[in-house]
Amino acid sequence: MGLKSNVLATLSSTPVKWINFAFANRMMSPIMYRSLYGLVDGGTIKCEVDSSLDDTAKYDADNNKLIASDGSYGETYFYQKALLIHESSHAILDCFYNGRDMNNNKATGITVLADETIAYLAQAFYLVAAKGNMPSKTTAPDYKAVAIVQPRLDAIMKKGWTGCDTIYFTTADVTSLQTAIKTDPNYSDWASLAVHNG
Repeated sequence: MGLKSNVLATLSSTPVKWINFAFANRMMSPIMYRSLYGLVDGGTIKCEVDSSLDDTAKYDADNNKLIASDGSYGETYFYQKALLIHESSHAILDCFYNGRDMNNNKATGITVLADETIAYLAQAFYLVAAKGNMPSKTTAPDYKAVAIVQPRLDAIMKKGWTGCDTIYFTTADVTSLQTAIKTDPNYSDWASLAVHNG
């Protein structure tokens, strides 16, 4: 189908309706992903293939690009779809929370640590809602995120979707996830400010 089609299909897929949470005074909700769909569909956010990447995807905030290792990324595998949600969450933080918080108050930026925490939580919401293959490396951030999200989201899913069940996470709630991010060599810059420039 092509990377852009796969991103759009993932953003509009059923599990996304369960992504509804707040952390660091930023909220992620189904409407945010629907709004991002419009930016991707309209070309404000580009989708690009970089074959030098090894079965992964990333968001380039400086150039407003979602980049993946090949054009079929996210077409079949849940872990790829979940990573597209993770990277799309960075795009949401960049495009919709640049200099503002969820109450539309002026805000200084958030750290890479908070930015990654939000993206990993969104990824976990998607995986749990999709009943996809769960992460297996117990020390990895994605595993810790699923462990935090699963009991809370399972309880909501048992009641049925209302669109009104926002889960508010505190720093204490996500301690294990943030510890895993801090110790991951990919996030040596965790204390710096994330790039959110719209």
